[in-house]
Amino acid sequence: MSIVAADRENKLPDEKTPIIPYQFSQTTARLLLRPLNMNDHPIWKETQINLPQSNNPWAIQPTPKENLTRKHFRQLLEAKRLDWGLDRSYYFAAFEQSTHQWIGQISLMDISRAIFQNAYIGYTIHTPYWRRGYGTEMLNAAIKIAFSTLKLHRVEAGISPKNIPSIRLVEKVGFRFEGLSRKRLFFDGQWCDMNIYALTSEEV
Repeated sequence: MSIVAADRENKLPDEKTPIIPYQFSQTTARLLLRPLNMNDHPIWKETQINLPQSNNPWAIQPTPKENLTRKHFRQLLEAKRLDWGLDRSYYFAAFEQSTHQWIGQISLMDISRAIFQNAYIGYTIHTPYWRRGYGTEMLNAAIKIAFSTLKLHRVEAGISPKNIPSIRLVEKVGFRFEGLSRKRLFFDGQWCDMNIYALTSEEV
């Protein structure tokens, strides 16, 4: 049976794609998750310049100043807003509520609707904010958005088998290990294996 035929035969609940405003935000005990806007350019630029160098291949490295102009930032926002409006990807910057510092980001991306109702999750926390529990807060908030707001059924995470802290993080919030996907991601000049973890709405 083709995917199109299966889609016709399977009447999914609430098949209408939810549309949420670009001004949408989600709070946790300590964080505010929301899309970036042009007013965030100063903190976006300052944070990227001041990120410490790290030997961890999964850490965000400092960005050259010439790539941090308002023009570059506007282009970035336009791309993210387009993806949001087309229900392809939802990007959220994470800010400390107490200091308003930008501490990381999380995305629900590569969204598949129809009979799948699936998204991949990706996240990064800026190095100075590691080991403070922010990853747990970000993931729990994104899971709530995925299932309660976007009405998705399944969220997947692909993680390098070498990235033990990230593996521990997704396991902590309830993701299941489903298997090893070989040569799945081109990263750092080579094709890399990825552990696949998943969570469905019934498991929350």
